Amino acid sequence: MHKVIKYHYLKRKTLLNLIITLVLISAAFSITIEGVLIFINAGLGYLGPGNVIYDTKSSTIFSGSVNLAGLNNLSLGGNIDLAPEVIIPIYIGDKYALCRGVDFSKLRKYDIYSISVVNGDFPKYDDEVLIGCKLANSLNIDVGDVIVIRSIIRNCYVVTKISGVYQSNSPLDYEVLSTLKLGQFLRGFDENHVTLVRIYRVEKEALEESTGGVISRPSGEEVKQIEHVINETLGYGAAVADNKELFSIYMRKFGFNGFSILVFVFITLAFTLLGLYYATITLIEENFDIINQLYMLGAKIRSIKVDLILKVIPYIVVLTILSYLISHKLLLYLWSNLQIQYILHAYDVGINLYSLLATLILILLIFITAIWRGVKLE
Repeated sequence: MHKVIKYHYLKRKTLLNLIITLVLISAAFSITIEGVLIFINAGLGYLGPGNVIYDTKSSTIFSGSVNLAGLNNLSLGGNIDLAPEVIIPIYIGDKYALCRGVDFSKLRKYDIYSISVVNGDFPKYDDEVLIGCKLANSLNIDVGDVIVIRSIIRNCYVVTKISGVYQSNSPLDYEVLSTLKLGQFLRGFDENHVTLVRIYRVEKEALEESTGGVISRPSGEEVKQIEHVINETLGYGAAVADNKELFSIYMRKFGFNGFSILVFVFITLAFTLLGLYYATITLIEENFDIINQLYMLGAKIRSIKVDLILKVIPYIVVLTILSYLISHKLLLYLWSNLQIQYILHAYDVGINLYSLLATLILILLIFITAIWRGVKLE
């Protein structure tokens, strides 16, 4: 068994270079991986759970328009129920947010967003709204307060009263829930048009119940049949998709897909890790004099490698984690200050521990590989 040599390799200049390198690399990983994950979660957060009927001609989720009256007149099956929804970007004062116009009876019956009202109650009138707990705290408003909501899509506003504050433990906590009629007004729709329509299958014995009764969501051949009936009968571009499929569809409309995102992430991280490898080689070269001295004194090359690895690993672990966490917070802070968070649907999204662990493991592997290959005699 080789004896580990205890020697100070890390000169002040070497240590400074190591710190700068690790900070930059961890930041690159955080911004790349966390940014992509937040972007994906943002899209899925917009679209919500389950299968929806959407406008195939729309380029964004905001521009979709589905004929609700036509759908209600279709024969989609006795156990199929529809939950219409309108999504609108809005201003509350000088803050951006999202307003979601919903049918509250369907929202509660199917527990669509798993919300719980923590203060107040559901709206009883069209001039009342529910507000997410995080948005309420951000705006310092509470139940009973009167707010002005301005539509970003069209030149109009409404004066509304906060009937309740809800919590969902999701990005929805930064949104406003209004009645469907109010949402249609802010979007510029008549009562027969909405952004999208959610589909639910309800068992016969549950059809008369006011709450609960959701057994499953349509899938497979049933979804294809519904889509066929819609397009054949109404004669306009509408389709059925779940939130993941719909997110991919809108991504492709902007020239993105899963493969292009993976390629971008891979290239970014590959160049970053390559930079770490050569930075580690530079660290070794700056300590060749010490390595040669130790070898001349009888130390084995393998012992020197192990000693150097053990000395630097604590710096790597601490700096990688700190830099990753700081970069993540900085990313969210910048998005917030740019005031486009209503599009990103990303606010206080937590750190993805798997991506942090993967970052740490990759950096350690590259560092150890570089030392094992680079520590040698001149």
